[in-house]
Amino acid sequence: MECIQAEINTNFYKNSRDYVSKEKQAAFMPASDLAEVIYENIFSDKKLIVEDLIINRIK
Repeated sequence: MECIQAEINTNFYKNSRDYVSKEKQAAFMPASDLAEVIYENIFSDKKLIVEDLIINRIK
């Protein structure tokens, strides 16, 4: 499974307006959507084995 998302809409950006505008933040993926994708893959009743979950911060 690979789930790549550059920006997640969190409170971090609300507190960093010098970094991200409200308009740009509105285009970010909601954290709940990403959580749903990860959850569905981990707890799938299909023959899917998730051995690792790696979260990297890309700078």
